[in-house]
Amino acid sequence: MKNFVLSSAVALALGLGHTVAAQESDEAEGLDEIVVTGSRIQRNTLVTPNPVTVLDSSDIEVSGSVNIGDLLNELPALGTTFGTQNSDRFIGTAGLNLLDLRRLGTARTLVLVNGQRHVPGSIGSAAVDVNSIPVGLIERVEVLTGGASATYGADAVTGVVNFILKDDFNGFQIDAQTGRSQDDLERSSVDMLLGFDFNEGRGNAVFAFEYSTVGALSAADRGIPPYRTVNNLSDGDSVDANGNVINDGIPDEVITANAGLSIITNGGYFSAGGTNYVFDAPNSFRPANPGTNFGSSECGNGCDFLDLQSFVNLSTPQDRYSFATMFDYQLWQGHNLHVEGKYVNSRAKGSGQPHFNFFNLTIPSDNAFIMPDLAQVLTDAGSTGFNLNRFNVDAGLRGQDNERETSRVVVGLNGPINDRFSYEANVVYGRTTSQQLNTFNRINERFFAAADAVIDPATGQTVCRHTLDPTSTNASLGRSLDASIVGACVPVNLFGEGAVSQEAIDYFSTTAVRQAVLDQFVFNAYVTGSIVELPAGELGFAAGVEYREESSEDLPDALDALGLTFGNALQPEAGEFDVKEIFGEISVPILNDKPGANSLSLDLAARFSDYSTIGDTFTWRAGVEYAPIPAVRFRGTYSEAIRAPNIGELFGPQNQTFFAVLDPCSEDRLDLGVNGRATREANCRALGIPVGFDAQDQVTREGLQGGNPGLEAEESESFTLGLVLNPIDGLGIAIDYWDITIDDAIDVAAAQDILNRCVDATTGLDNEFCPLISRDATNNITLIVQTQQNIAGLTASGVDVEASYEFGVGDDTLRLQMIATYLDDLTDFPFQSDPLSGEQDAGGLGDPELAGQFNVSYYRDNLALNWSIRYLDSQLRLDIEDVEVNPDAQTPLSTESTFYHDLHARWDATDNVALSFGIDNVLDEDLPFGLNGTGAGSGVFDNVGRFFYGRISYRME
Repeated sequence: MKNFVLSSAVALALGLGHTVAAQESDEAEGLDEIVVTGSRIQRNTLVTPNPVTVLDSSDIEVSGSVNIGDLLNELPALGTTFGTQNSDRFIGTAGLNLLDLRRLGTARTLVLVNGQRHVPGSIGSAAVDVNSIPVGLIERVEVLTGGASATYGADAVTGVVNFILKDDFNGFQIDAQTGRSQDDLERSSVDMLLGFDFNEGRGNAVFAFEYSTVGALSAADRGIPPYRTVNNLSDGDSVDANGNVINDGIPDEVITANAGLSIITNGGYFSAGGTNYVFDAPNSFRPANPGTNFGSSECGNGCDFLDLQSFVNLSTPQDRYSFATMFDYQLWQGHNLHVEGKYVNSRAKGSGQPHFNFFNLTIPSDNAFIMPDLAQVLTDAGSTGFNLNRFNVDAGLRGQDNERETSRVVVGLNGPINDRFSYEANVVYGRTTSQQLNTFNRINERFFAAADAVIDPATGQTVCRHTLDPTSTNASLGRSLDASIVGACVPVNLFGEGAVSQEAIDYFSTTAVRQAVLDQFVFNAYVTGSIVELPAGELGFAAGVEYREESSEDLPDALDALGLTFGNALQPEAGEFDVKEIFGEISVPILNDKPGANSLSLDLAARFSDYSTIGDTFTWRAGVEYAPIPAVRFRGTYSEAIRAPNIGELFGPQNQTFFAVLDPCSEDRLDLGVNGRATREANCRALGIPVGFDAQDQVTREGLQGGNPGLEAEESESFTLGLVLNPIDGLGIAIDYWDITIDDAIDVAAAQDILNRCVDATTGLDNEFCPLISRDATNNITLIVQTQQNIAGLTASGVDVEASYEFGVGDDTLRLQMIATYLDDLTDFPFQSDPLSGEQDAGGLGDPELAGQFNVSYYRDNLALNWSIRYLDSQLRLDIEDVEVNPDAQTPLSTESTFYHDLHARWDATDNVALSFGIDNVLDEDLPFGLNGTGAGSGVFDNVGRFFYGRISYRME
């Protein structure tokens, strides 16, 4: 985070260093015209109607970060959806860093590099992996709020993040940095930059190399204990005669340390004769220690439980190197050729839980590894076998080793047409390839064959039952095994942690290989300039065309595709689209230097697009600026933007997934129907479900989840209204209100909603949800189907405040900077047609109502000191709607307000050498209890702890 340059206008975005927008006087007339984010019109004004926040290269330097995405995610306007600490939450995402502006989804934030689109990094989507942008080349980052589809096309629904790279660089610089946290997390980087002019200054070439590495950090390294949310045994809620719950003020649930699931362990858990047992060391078992039973198969206080926290990684290990070059050459007077090229290789390794068995592994009593004392227990219990629940740690932790390669080339030409008009044309080609290795994946057929071990009566050797009789029924699967998959079976001992042999691991384990390719081609050309000189100034315009092709192909491992491994069955995915567009914008000066109107201008932009997938779309934007006096400026924009469905949403296959759901037809849930018990009960009976039905809700339910070629575009409306104040030299203040509404948002109905809406429909079973559910002969749910649909709605609004004040203290300089966001609304409507379905997230985990940063910088001669504070408001841990219904649902109910302090010092030892030292999270602020910082919401908290780093920089011009 840290030394953020806060620009209430575009003063800093124009490369004016740390000078705030207060310098908005006649000096502006001497500025070169440039293009700023949100427009293609060259301007010499210091502000535009759009609020822009800027982060420049000096801010990156003092952050101690080797990852630009993690640094940006600390801005209040961005959510911590995918970063170093939480990117391996899903299969295939380890190492990704995707930006999420306004927490409305990574797919709705458009990422540009030098104003041009960048090839996506996430399979099937348009989201850019900002890890593929070399940090050492970044001159500044501009973050623009509000729909910008009229300027840049689809995906800019919530705004734009534009990375501006260093060009026209002369000299050599090298920066080397290394750091270590108090708990031994290491981060290091080396950046080299070489630039020079040639051919008497007509050309300039820049070459860059970067290497960075981020180490691993586990929850155990940080001393985070195992914890679980369990039933509060002191709770005394009751139900009145009408079935209403009477809350007693005592929390229903408690987040408790040293607690967990009691019915599964690393060594194995089973029941026999009414007694629960656990395996410890190989071939050693004992009665389970029950400790305190909290119900729901959870226990604490010294019981035998599964410690899931021990498998949590707080940092995804990653190595990244990149080569990049930029080339500018003046072909003839004023006509310039610009070329960019880069190659980035990023490798990230994530590890997690092992494969496990939970009520799906049956051990017959003739198993070869059953010890005499265990055999006696089974005999005494009159049992012919038992179910073994086991977390197979000794068979290897499942992990993902993701290697991504990104290549990108940009060729551009620009120059004057005449003294009033100029042109620019660009061709962009990018490709991202990824190879994902899923290690210690399990071939299920082989595992269940190996677990069914018996004694060969002819030899007395331990073999697989399948080896003796390939047609035998496997007790766990209830069928015979596929001999073509089983092969030469190796029996496995599963009794006790460490009992699994390496030979067995090699037999039933596999490394699944998943490969993907994403391609992007873009051509755009436009003309910009001044149409006519009006009394208040020049009427500026830009108009052009753009053509874009996107394609994505994802090929899962053959065994995964067949559903033969422990992971979900994944099918190949492939799709492509193209879009042809025309666009234009004008900037109309209305008043200038008049009494009560120092300036007044109007900006208009529009874009017409023709997609091969969704047809025609039209987007537009209008903006106005009004300054009654130079020190006071009002600004506002209104825009209508769209997001075209991405390839995964359109062409994604029906992939296997699993849902943890509660069956609404279970007898104890009939009263919970939103349209009353009678409606729900009648529909359940119509499904053939009998009175007294008790669903098996402890197990997850299989699902299919995939795309929908019939999707249409999302539509959004964005409104911003702001005030910029420059009351004295050196002081700039900006206050901006923003409001975003998204209709026809692409989403899938939650599995629980599909179930509930099927049986709560007043029209009976003839609705769109019931056909998505399958049940077996026992009436239990066997399959839930989800498809992408334009069913949701999203709203968000808030206020951004930015301020910067720089002033002299004797011969020294002091700068105070502040940026804050008040989040007034963040509502997700799973069903936009149902206003009552809205779920308010503002104030929830990851979405604090108030978040901000305050920065103090002191400069004296060759010394610079910086102190930064990041603030996060208290956040509710549960859904707001749930707490409104049940205010004593849990303790703790909220996190506390959090402050992070960071210190940085830089000393320019010589004209060429600078030394830096910093400490992040100086006070070693701990995570809120019960969180580990690896979720999409909890990722807003620092989970690394106190971090020390040093940097040496050498520059030669």
